[in-house]
Amino acid sequence: VTVSKYVDAMPLYRQEQILQRYGIDLPRATLASWMVKLGIRVQPLLNLMRDDLLESGFVQCDETPFQVLKEEGRRAQSLSYLWAQRGDLEGRPILLFDYDPSRSAEVPKRLLAGFGGILQSDGYEAYGSLASSLGLVHAGCWAHARRKFDEALKGQGDPKKKPGGSTRKRKASQALAFIRDLYRIDK
Repeated sequence: VTVSKYVDAMPLYRQEQILQRYGIDLPRATLASWMVKLGIRVQPLLNLMRDDLLESGFVQCDETPFQVLKEEGRRAQSLSYLWAQRGDLEGRPILLFDYDPSRSAEVPKRLLAGFGGILQSDGYEAYGSLASSLGLVHAGCWAHARRKFDEALKGQGDPKKKPGGSTRKRKASQALAFIRDLYRIDK
């Protein structure tokens, strides 16, 4: 049930339907209860993983919006956030996900309390502020940097119609070529 839910993205209501086809009566509430109990049982492991993440010296962090349909005190259309943090300690990759109904700067502050080192993220200002307040090195993301050069290149339009346009276009093209070479090396 757990692997189907979290690895295969199979919602519990579908698992309930599949089990019913095999003549197994396991209500969705029971399956959900199992997930809650499992969460409680693995919490010590998650705490150890968070400790390792904070010791790793390099953390990548990002948040993504998603919808929680039945959350007490919130409309179904409200956005919540899944906060991903990735590190590596002594060759052991660590990937943690945390839910929060908010995108507040308080969330990464709480998640990364006690961390020292390099924080890599996108351009969301909460990460930059956090890095400044904790004395972290804030590293950017090549995908986001690349996007800005791509937008600059597209925004130049016809270089013949803008003074200096061809120079700016050439610089944006050079930056994109450099990033493309880095991607190639990384691959």
